[in-house]
Amino acid sequence: MEEKTKSVLMNRLDQVISHFALEDFKRANPKLKPGKKKKPYSLGYETENGMEIKNLIYSIPANEITQEDESKVKAYLWINRAFWKCESEEQGQV
Repeated sequence: MEEKTKSVLMNRLDQVISHFALEDFKRANPKLKPGKKKKPYSLGYETENGMEIKNLIYSIPANEITQEDESKVKAYLWINRAFWKCESEEQGQV
């Protein structure tokens, strides 16, 4: 895997994990008002799963990532494709 590909996958993983973490927070604090104390919350299964995949890819140099590891990341991102944007969409080219 190339370094650029790894960077793109990591960026997309960050977007998906952020989405799920925000949903976990909102589930624990549904009616949060300014100045009100926030309730502690735990991360859900999808958030934890995304973090495990990210840590796996982050800990391996790009040239040592196996096809199996890359397939795990791409499968997770495909399932959660609604929560990340393509770079072309972010730049307004679509």
